[in-house]
Amino acid sequence: MIRYDVLTTESVFGELTAGNYPGAGLFRSSRDRGEFSVLPARNPSLKLSPDDARAIPSGGEKDLILRFIGGTGDFIMIDDGKGAAYCRDRAIPYINALLFPRIMHISRHMSRSEYLEYMGRVIRFGRYSAWVIDYAYHCTSDDLTFFLP
Repeated sequence: MIRYDVLTTESVFGELTAGNYPGAGLFRSSRDRGEFSVLPARNPSLKLSPDDARAIPSGGEKDLILRFIGGTGDFIMIDDGKGAAYCRDRAIPYINALLFPRIMHISRHMSRSEYLEYMGRVIRFGRYSAWVIDYAYHCTSDDLTFFLP
Protein backbone atom coordinates (compact mmCIF):
# COMPACT_ATOMS: atom_id res chain seq x y z
CA MET A 1 0.00 0.00 0.00
CA ILE A 2 1.33 3.41 -0.95
CA ARG A 3 0.95 6.27 1.47
CA TYR A 4 1.54 9.97 1.27
CA ASP A 5 0.65 12.30 4.12
CA VAL A 6 -1.20 14.93 2.14
CA LEU A 7 -1.35 18.38 3.67
CA THR A 8 -2.81 21.58 2.32
CA THR A 9 -3.48 25.04 3.62
CA GLU A 10 -6.81 26.60 4.50
CA SER A 11 -6.50 28.99 1.57
CA VAL A 12 -5.85 26.21 -0.97
CA PHE A 13 -8.70 24.15 0.47
CA GLY A 14 -10.95 27.19 0.15
CA GLU A 15 -9.95 27.61 -3.51
CA LEU A 16 -10.56 23.91 -4.24
CA THR A 17 -13.98 23.84 -2.61
CA ALA A 18 -15.35 27.21 -3.74
CA GLY A 19 -18.83 27.13 -5.23
CA ASN A 20 -19.39 24.58 -7.96
CA TYR A 21 -15.70 24.14 -8.79
CA PRO A 22 -15.20 20.71 -10.40
CA GLY A 23 -14.35 18.23 -7.67
CA ALA A 24 -15.29 20.59 -4.80
CA GLY A 25 -17.55 17.99 -3.19
CA LEU A 26 -14.90 15.29 -3.55
CA PHE A 27 -12.32 17.49 -1.80
CA ARG A 28 -14.74 18.23 1.03
CA SER A 29 -15.65 14.57 1.57
CA SER A 30 -12.00 13.46 1.31
CA ARG A 31 -11.07 15.96 4.01
CA ASP A 32 -13.98 14.82 6.15
CA ARG A 33 -12.76 11.19 5.84
CA GLY A 34 -9.30 12.27 7.00
CA GLU A 35 -7.60 11.56 3.67
CA PHE A 36 -5.68 14.82 3.98
CA SER A 37 -5.14 17.55 6.55
CA VAL A 38 -5.89 21.24 6.23
CA LEU A 39 -3.36 23.50 7.95
CA PRO A 40 -3.52 27.17 8.82
CA ALA A 41 -1.39 29.62 6.85
CA ARG A 42 2.35 29.78 7.41
CA ASN A 43 4.09 30.85 10.54
CA PRO A 44 3.90 34.67 10.53
CA SER A 45 7.44 34.89 11.92
CA LEU A 46 8.87 33.42 8.69
CA LYS A 47 10.78 36.16 6.89
CA LEU A 48 11.54 36.27 3.19
CA SER A 49 14.22 38.15 1.34
CA PRO A 50 12.90 41.22 -0.53
CA ASP A 51 13.44 39.39 -3.85
CA ASP A 52 11.47 36.35 -2.67
CA ALA A 53 8.72 38.52 -1.24
CA ARG A 54 8.26 40.17 -4.67
CA ALA A 55 8.52 36.94 -6.68
CA ILE A 56 6.34 34.63 -4.63
CA PRO A 57 2.84 34.05 -6.01
CA SER A 58 -0.24 35.17 -4.12
CA GLY A 59 -3.23 33.38 -2.64
CA GLY A 60 -3.17 29.70 -1.84
CA GLU A 61 0.07 29.13 -3.72
CA LYS A 62 1.84 31.62 -1.46
CA ASP A 63 0.59 29.94 1.70
CA LEU A 64 1.54 26.51 0.38
CA ILE A 65 5.06 27.57 -0.59
CA LEU A 66 5.59 29.41 2.68
CA ARG A 67 4.50 26.34 4.66
CA PHE A 68 7.08 24.31 2.72
CA ILE A 69 9.84 26.89 3.26
CA GLY A 70 8.92 26.83 6.95
CA GLY A 71 9.57 23.08 7.10
CA THR A 72 6.23 21.47 6.30
CA GLY A 73 6.26 18.65 3.74
CA ASP A 74 8.67 16.85 1.46
CA PHE A 75 7.47 18.39 -1.81
CA ILE A 76 4.74 20.58 -3.22
CA MET A 77 1.98 19.69 -5.65
CA ILE A 78 1.16 22.87 -7.55
CA ASP A 79 -0.60 23.51 -10.84
CA ASP A 80 -0.19 27.28 -10.95
CA GLY A 81 2.40 28.29 -13.58
CA LYS A 82 3.82 31.19 -11.58
CA GLY A 83 4.03 29.04 -8.46
CA ALA A 84 5.73 26.22 -10.35
CA ALA A 85 8.26 28.67 -11.81
CA TYR A 86 8.96 30.01 -8.32
CA CYS A 87 9.58 26.48 -7.06
CA ARG A 88 11.75 25.59 -10.05
CA ASP A 89 13.87 28.73 -9.69
CA ARG A 90 14.47 28.05 -5.98
CA ALA A 91 15.02 24.28 -6.23
CA ILE A 92 11.85 23.51 -4.26
CA PRO A 93 10.73 20.00 -5.23
CA TYR A 94 7.31 20.14 -6.89
CA ILE A 95 5.02 18.26 -9.24
CA ASN A 96 1.62 18.98 -10.73
CA ALA A 97 -1.58 16.99 -10.17
CA LEU A 98 -1.24 15.38 -13.58
CA LEU A 99 1.89 13.56 -12.45
CA PHE A 100 0.23 11.71 -9.58
CA PRO A 101 -1.49 9.13 -11.81
CA ARG A 102 1.83 8.69 -13.64
CA ILE A 103 3.64 8.12 -10.32
CA MET A 104 1.01 5.61 -9.22
CA HIS A 105 1.29 3.73 -12.52
CA ILE A 106 5.10 3.74 -12.64
CA SER A 107 5.26 2.48 -9.04
CA ARG A 108 2.81 -0.32 -9.94
CA HIS A 109 0.03 0.91 -7.66
CA MET A 110 -2.33 1.61 -10.55
CA SER A 111 -3.12 -0.44 -13.64
CA ARG A 112 -2.65 1.04 -17.09
CA SER A 113 -6.41 1.40 -17.56
CA GLU A 114 -6.80 3.16 -14.19
CA TYR A 115 -3.84 5.38 -15.01
CA LEU A 116 -5.35 6.41 -18.35
CA GLU A 117 -8.74 7.03 -16.75
CA TYR A 118 -7.28 9.26 -14.02
CA MET A 119 -5.05 11.12 -16.47
CA GLY A 120 -8.14 11.88 -18.53
CA ARG A 121 -10.00 13.14 -15.48
CA VAL A 122 -7.19 15.44 -14.38
CA ILE A 123 -6.77 16.79 -17.91
CA ARG A 124 -10.52 17.49 -18.17
CA PHE A 125 -10.57 19.41 -14.88
CA GLY A 126 -7.22 21.13 -15.28
CA ARG A 127 -5.86 23.72 -17.65
CA TYR A 128 -2.63 22.16 -18.86
CA SER A 129 -0.63 23.17 -21.90
CA ALA A 130 0.13 20.54 -24.51
CA TRP A 131 3.79 20.24 -23.46
CA VAL A 132 2.83 19.60 -19.81
CA ILE A 133 0.41 16.86 -20.85
CA ASP A 134 3.00 15.33 -23.18
CA TYR A 135 5.61 15.32 -20.42
CA ALA A 136 3.18 13.71 -17.95
CA TYR A 137 2.45 10.87 -20.36
CA HIS A 138 6.08 10.25 -21.30
CA CYS A 139 8.25 11.01 -18.27
CA THR A 140 10.15 8.07 -16.85
CA SER A 141 10.67 6.72 -13.37
CA ASP A 142 14.12 8.36 -13.48
CA ASP A 143 12.40 11.74 -13.98
CA LEU A 144 10.18 11.12 -10.97
CA THR A 145 12.53 9.26 -8.60
CA PHE A 146 12.29 11.89 -5.88
CA PHE A 147 8.50 11.57 -5.73
CA LEU A 148 8.20 7.78 -5.94
CA PRO A 149 7.10 5.93 -2.81
